Amino acid sequence: MSGRTELDPETVELLDEQRERQRFGRRAWGDAYRSDLDLVFCQPDGSPEDPDVIGRRFGRKVKQLATLPVIGLHGLRHTHATLLLEEGVDVKTVSERLGHDSVQTTLELYAHVTPKMRANAAARFGALLSRARLAPAAEAAAER
Repeated sequence: MSGRTELDPETVELLDEQRERQRFGRRAWGDAYRSDLDLVFCQPDGSPEDPDVIGRRFGRKVKQLATLPVIGLHGLRHTHATLLLEEGVDVKTVSERLGHDSVQTTLELYAHVTPKMRANAAARFGALLSRARLAPAAEAAAER
């Protein structure tokens, strides 16, 4: 595993904004700020957030966005993996992004087959059959 995950520019920008907010908090709290933990998301004093509180906050936000299906915070890992696989990203890359030691873990726990994947598989297989059916005719025309 490389230990580094590539991020898109928008995510990097959001993380930079978060870091700037934390710099302000660090200055306000002074020596009392828990900089030893070096957390990306934390309470104002740098201490860890309660995971249950984060989950409830996330759930309320999701409910406010009526366009999203209700999903738990951990469900985002599954969604992340599934969407990447659905877009054709290879399982090794997805596995690395999730921090798994083995692609087997990714496949067993995170690789969900979606209707889009089924349709894509059918279309690709149909294309293979079409090429196979047309290949003899193309070869015969080339020999003439």
